[in-house]
Amino acid sequence: MTSTMTQADAEKVLDWMRDTAPEIGLAISNKTVMEQRIKTVKATIMMDQIGMSNAAAETVALASQTYADALEAYRQAVEQAETLRFLFSAAQAKFEFWRSMEASRRAEGKAVS
Repeated sequence: MTSTMTQADAEKVLDWMRDTAPEIGLAISNKTVMEQRIKTVKATIMMDQIGMSNAAAETVALASQTYADALEAYRQAVEQAETLRFLFSAAQAKFEFWRSMEASRRAEGKAVS
């Protein structure tokens, strides 16, 4: 198996990883914030249900459009964070493959000389 990835390609992968790191950090941060936002939305709606039991107030909160909107925002945040995480992981694997092939190529060159 021969490597079709060049040094320039490897550098592009590393550049992409470096340039994408802030976006990944933001996506993970957004995901975490949305996890907490869901709790806040639920609690706020439940607090507005005066005179209801906790179970009934929770049912109202979970059935509300506001809660559904918060869940959708959370879904989007998770999707973005996970997509970037998997792309980053694929870039790492691609670079590691290139690095391994380069090491093998160098070792073969020393064995021949």
